[in-house]
Amino acid sequence: MTSSGALAIAGQFSGATTGAFSGAVMCAGLTNQLDQNAGTQSTTRNDTSNTAASAQVVATLGNQVHYATMGVFPAAYTTSGLVAANSATVLSNGNSAGLRVATLDATQLILGRTTRRTSPSPRAAPRRSRPA
Repeated sequence: MTSSGALAIAGQFSGATTGAFSGAVMCAGLTNQLDQNAGTQSTTRNDTSNTAASAQVVATLGNQVHYATMGVFPAAYTTSGLVAANSATVLSNGNSAGLRVATLDATQLILGRTTRRTSPSPRAAPRRSRPA
């Protein structure tokens, strides 16, 4: 048990250049900061790819009555509803008042699909020209 503002760490660090950590961290707040001219990320990783495996980040209040998750599920995962094999999912549980996606001020919210292709997809529908 930890007191307010204390940090409890169980596990061990590995990987001299990556700073990977194996174990559990309990603290009042967790911040990942690396100031660099490159991407900075936090990773939740599960190298098991069986039927119940997943890697998830969970935000919860109190005793997990209300929670939201963001997770990925391997191809062997047993699909259940919208939580499907070989997919990524963002969801909130039934005790919450729903899942909301919002932006601040005049910031746009864009939902779309992208690929790594640099040219149009060969599957794209051909453009139709209108008669003059």
